[in-house]
Amino acid sequence: MKVLMFPGQGSQKTGMGAGLFEEFPEETTAANDILGYRTSAMCLEAEYSEKISETLYTQPLLYVVNALSYLKHKRESALPSDVFIGHSLGEYNALLAAGLFSFTEGLKLVQERARLMHELGKTKPGAMAAVIGLSDEEVLAVLKNEETVQVANYNSRGQVIISGEKERIHALAAAFQAKKARRYLLLRVSGAFHSKYMQEASTRLRSYLDGFIFKTLEKPVYANVSAAPYPIGDTSEMKNILALQIMSPVRWHETVLAIKKMALTKAAKTVEFTECGPGRVLTGLVKNM
Repeated sequence: MKVLMFPGQGSQKTGMGAGLFEEFPEETTAANDILGYRTSAMCLEAEYSEKISETLYTQPLLYVVNALSYLKHKRESALPSDVFIGHSLGEYNALLAAGLFSFTEGLKLVQERARLMHELGKTKPGAMAAVIGLSDEEVLAVLKNEETVQVANYNSRGQVIISGEKERIHALAAAFQAKKARRYLLLRVSGAFHSKYMQEASTRLRSYLDGFIFKTLEKPVYANVSAAPYPIGDTSEMKNILALQIMSPVRWHETVLAIKKMALTKAAKTVEFTECGPGRVLTGLVKNM
């Protein structure tokens, strides 16, 4: 069984997409027209290295690079993928690959998602941190009485991302160090993503999604929110899931385990996870499982 994975925010880097923009000029031109800037310049030129780490730009640029990477992968791969998954923003690329919407429709959705999250990050500042070396249960025990901090990503065994009010995120460093966390790393983000602080953005994104007509999924896509496949044919519920995603934990660890379990029921001899996009963050997470 072949599983194709698409990375999310945090995998961006200067130089991403090198060679792809020239190889896929039609999609690149369409992206430039929608976004209002040259995607190749933003991704490749050093003068924009700070810009591509801003949520407003990171998400649409990463979506474009992931999508072009997929087109190249599809062209060169001998066998099609059986299942698609994506981490946070990458889930839009997974849905694109599975045929839910077109490249341009997906980009418009991601552009609006990025705008909403960016704006809410300015009006309701938050922070995120990676807790390395503790189990999910140990992290949740530390957060038991926290009202303004929650888990944002269950990435792998021993790596959990937390999100919430900025002062509490900074203050919790001592509590996690006391629990013998191997590392407590503050992330460079502009808001408390995948937390209740994204409620307003989630609501507004759900309204925006109503303006799009989704097609039928051609292959299974596992949702971050549930670690289960998107419901095929239920367009309204699919839109609910996409809107809920930005304020809910990314259940990545659980998703990978669910796919492996599903493969066993189908008597698949092997499960091959391949990352499609810049970097190998997701590949590393899967190996840690």
